[in-house]
Amino acid sequence: MLQAIRNRAQGWVAWLIVILISIPFALFGIQEYFGVSADPVVAVVEGTDIKQSELDRRLRDFRESMRRVLGENYQADLFDETRLKPRVLQAMVDEKVLQQATTDWNMQPTDAQVRQLIQEIPAFQREGVFDAALYRTALRNQGVTSSFFEQQVRQDIVLRQFESSWQSGHFVTEQKLSDFVRLEAQKRAIRYVQIPVSDPQPAAVTAEQVATYYERHSDEYKMPEQIKLAYLHLSEKTLGAQVELDEAALQAYFAEHQSDFIALEERKLRHILIAQQAGDAAAQLTLAQDLLAQLRAGADFAELAQAHSKDPGSADMGGDLGWMEQSAFVKPFADAAFELEVGGLSEPVQTEFGYHLIQLEAIRGGGEPDFADRRDDVVAAYRAQQVENLYYDEFERLAAMVYETPDSLESAAELLNVPVQETDWLTRSGVFPEPLNTEKIKALAFSEDVLQGNNSELTELSPVNAVVLRIAGHKAATRKPLADVREQIVARLAAEQASEQTQQMGEQALSSLQAGAAFNEVVQAWMPEQEQVLERHTDVLPQSVVQMVFAAPRPEADTPSYTGVMSADGYYVIAVERVDEAVSATLDTGQLKTYRTQQYDAAYRVLRGKLRDNMDVTLHQ
Repeated sequence: MLQAIRNRAQGWVAWLIVILISIPFALFGIQEYFGVSADPVVAVVEGTDIKQSELDRRLRDFRESMRRVLGENYQADLFDETRLKPRVLQAMVDEKVLQQATTDWNMQPTDAQVRQLIQEIPAFQREGVFDAALYRTALRNQGVTSSFFEQQVRQDIVLRQFESSWQSGHFVTEQKLSDFVRLEAQKRAIRYVQIPVSDPQPAAVTAEQVATYYERHSDEYKMPEQIKLAYLHLSEKTLGAQVELDEAALQAYFAEHQSDFIALEERKLRHILIAQQAGDAAAQLTLAQDLLAQLRAGADFAELAQAHSKDPGSADMGGDLGWMEQSAFVKPFADAAFELEVGGLSEPVQTEFGYHLIQLEAIRGGGEPDFADRRDDVVAAYRAQQVENLYYDEFERLAAMVYETPDSLESAAELLNVPVQETDWLTRSGVFPEPLNTEKIKALAFSEDVLQGNNSELTELSPVNAVVLRIAGHKAATRKPLADVREQIVARLAAEQASEQTQQMGEQALSSLQAGAAFNEVVQAWMPEQEQVLERHTDVLPQSVVQMVFAAPRPEADTPSYTGVMSADGYYVIAVERVDEAVSATLDTGQLKTYRTQQYDAAYRVLRGKLRDNMDVTLHQ
């Protein structure tokens, strides 16, 4: 939209616009002038803000990744925002804590590490080789710049290095590992019976009990406040349909923006890196000159690269760097590589990484663009410009219209030829339909002004994407009448009473066993008796049962230890008869590695917690 202002504002018109907007901006701030609430801060880590928009983006990205992984098995209710958001926010806080720690310790990756990691990402490769044009296109489609993406890659590398250095420096003694294995891989042999939950007796539940429960648990029987929303969505999609493609206009746009369609020159390169070593520069140069002489004598570049290059990202591929732009390299390397003719070899080039021998295999890009070849790109760019211009006009018209007629959206919809859309019933904690599913829109929808029946402010969600909404229906929060929930309460109380009766029977049986009674005699009413050898992380029995088994005392001599626990499907009366402990010496290498990794992970979580405790962390959600 700002580009549209720049395109339209010339001479005294520009100054008039500046004067008109500068006063309200100075008095109220840009957000208030456009009717857009500031992006709220949801957490602060050592003075670094985590914004609501960042949290929303992480939530959206997580859901999308789960949708891709699960496919048809994806269920939106499993990723409910109310449950998911706190976990994602905590993970983001932990990430900021670690980033702050790496900054304090001055941990930085090299440009070569960043370049190598980017080149190894499959999404940026064509036939297994990094493609710079594909890289630029992928970033443009995601709406991010290369500098932003590379900064994210740097942070990712640093965090990996931090965790890796922690693991390499954290020593787990054999005794500690042995103790951990002995407990973690322990098995327990048990006998048990399950006392099923007694049949519920609804007739035994009194009216007084129902009324008391209803009053004490009134919050459980509230209907939350609900709203229906009517809204107009001004978007790139709706505006794009209004753009008419005229061949003359496309030609004119191409002529005016021809430089935008020049494909940057890329070169397909190989190199051999003689890695830099302290105090050995002369030997490195000698080796580089020797290899250059071999190449000029007809030696195969790929074979020498595999034998001598110290670049881990390209040595195994015969020094192949793929197609790269000049800006991808440090200056001495770039200058030498982009002066070569096809098939040429460079002299030894010294950089911070050592000496390089460079071979140029091919050149593509550069030169004057052809309209016919780039027509699809011209159409996309022209359409985007026209949409931006339309958005600027329509945004102003829509903002004025919804302000002038605050009690309706119909006239604005008719004027702009944008349909009024309507949602189903929504709650504050529920999931709103796209594009409304943001904290900003939820807060706006339940704001006092909108609930009173006025149009909301015209709110920008992203560039070329804005909505205005109003209430189409409203239901205040109310408590459900007792008559509507009586059967539900009766069923719950009857189930609780049945569970209590079952637990009492189980606890009586357990007391008899602990007093010395024989297991078969005590549990004969609930036979058959069952046997299991349980591992600590098994799922053959409910987790509450497994946890109680491993919390029980060890059996003494031939006398079992007894325990019991109430679970959802009944009361379990358990006799622990034998404890089998694993010995680390009997485990294979893979099992030991798994247990050692668990120790590292546990220690790393402790470290992360200590770092967080020593930093100023504030959560606003």
